[in-house]
Amino acid sequence: MDCLVSVIVPVHNTVEYLPRCIDSIRNQSLKDIEIILVENQSNDGSAALCDEYMSFDSRVKVLHLPVANASIARNAGLDIASAPYVGFVDSDDWIEPTMYEEMLSFMEKEQLDLVECGINLVTNNISNKYIEKPSIVLSGKDALIRHLDSKNRTVQSLPRTAVWSKLFKKEFWKTNRFPVGEIHEDYLLTCKALYEAKSVGLLRRGLLNHLTDNPNSIVNTKFNSKDLYKGKQLEYRITYLKEKKEPTLTNLAMISYYGYIVSAIWRCDQNGMPERDKLIAKIKEDKKIIFSLNLPFKRKIDARLICYYPKLYLILRNFFNKIK
Repeated sequence: MDCLVSVIVPVHNTVEYLPRCIDSIRNQSLKDIEIILVENQSNDGSAALCDEYMSFDSRVKVLHLPVANASIARNAGLDIASAPYVGFVDSDDWIEPTMYEEMLSFMEKEQLDLVECGINLVTNNISNKYIEKPSIVLSGKDALIRHLDSKNRTVQSLPRTAVWSKLFKKEFWKTNRFPVGEIHEDYLLTCKALYEAKSVGLLRRGLLNHLTDNPNSIVNTKFNSKDLYKGKQLEYRITYLKEKKEPTLTNLAMISYYGYIVSAIWRCDQNGMPERDKLIAKIKEDKKIIFSLNLPFKRKIDARLICYYPKLYLILRNFFNKIK
């Protein structure tokens, strides 16, 4: 039986969460799926558990990789994916029973290139449910404008950066792969996917449950030098849109990039990171560009303080953070 959706799950030391994740995929109302578990250098029993699932469910395929890297794992899964549509699930998350049936139905009914669903954020076993709204269809460019518009974003805004709330056509992955050796790798890929799509569907229902308090997750580790890769990814996004000669989109990408740099300066200062001074110098060097952008009011004030009174900016930022 030919499968309709390939679901790729990178697995690294998540044995505590893995059964819930895999079972939620196996129990999908859409049965014509293949589940590709890409285990990479686990030492907690995850590898054996993956093999166990493969032994009793023929839809499960397992790869064991000699290196621990989410991008390499996802790329390896893409290399063997056989379905015309591809989705990703992180191994500490789980999905609602009708997720892929609803996304595929929406994709085929509206002849879409990409579908994204809402997510429920789960912290301390308490779910912050996504507020359901009518689904909408947008052009790829309009969806990208919504994605880049940092002024109006909320925790429930779609499209998001992460790949795990999306259903892709496999064709996109023929010319695209996850960058290896970097984190925050979704930023440029999502930008490309939205830009290249003729039409994008936003299925505004909470169909994926995202665990926010896994202590081993990258997003929950202390801010460090690796987090500054996000700035690089945001720069790549600007370069990509400039090459496409898209001034409106480029401008939105620049607002997002410089907003991140302003925020990162304070976080570097809080963690005693030497990169702080390099980022301050970057803001000063690019001040003419920054002052010409339609930054949110608070970010605009922050940027001016950093340019002319960086020590005062950090004192004020620390003060206001303490009284929150």
